[in-house]
This record gives sequence, C-alpha cells and structure tokens, in this order.
Amino acid sequence: MKTSNVLVAGSADGMLRHWHATSGKLLHQVNEDPENHIYCMDFNNDGTLLAVAGRDSKVRVYDETTKTLAFSMRSLAELPGHSNRIFCVKFNPVNTNMIVSGGWDNTI
Repeated sequence: MKTSNVLVAGSADGMLRHWHATSGKLLHQVNEDPENHIYCMDFNNDGTLLAVAGRDSKVRVYDETTKTLAFSMRSLAELPGHSNRIFCVKFNPVNTNMIVSGGWDNTI
C-alpha cells in the first residue's frame, strides 16, 4: 500500500532517503553504497517494492514495508546484464514480476 506524502530521493552519495513531503522531515534512509551513484528508481503499482539502479550496473529491489533489500539483479554467467551505468528502471504495469532497465551500454 502506498504511503501518502512520502518522497523518496536517491543521490550520488549512494543514499536512499524517504522524506515526509509536507513537513520536510527525514523518515528513513538506506546507505546503498557510497561508490554507487543512484540515477533512477520506480515503485511497483501498489507501492510495496522500489527498484533502484545507477552507476554499478545492478538493479536492486527494496521492500518498502521493511525498508530492506529484497534482492539484487545483475548479469549471471551467460545471462546478459548491463555492463555500464543504468539510467532508467521501470516496473511493468501489467506484469508486476517484470522490470525493464536501460543503460549507458545501449542495452535494455
């Protein structure tokens, strides 16, 4: 379930921050990785999952209820993944088990 008046920001210092949009109060922060610049993020339809991607070519999915990492996606053996920065990540609105990402490596 989506939380009203919450803004999630990702930054070049690798932090994810949840802000109360009305009061400006910091509600929660996750220290993603100081070396990973966060470039993009997207919530699934019901707001329970947050996909985040950036400089390190991985897509991470966070559980918004617990504010913890649910899983991380990257290339595996012969399965291709991104070889460079990811600038776009989006949950498929029809198939909620699918995430699409686009990167600097000219792959989707």
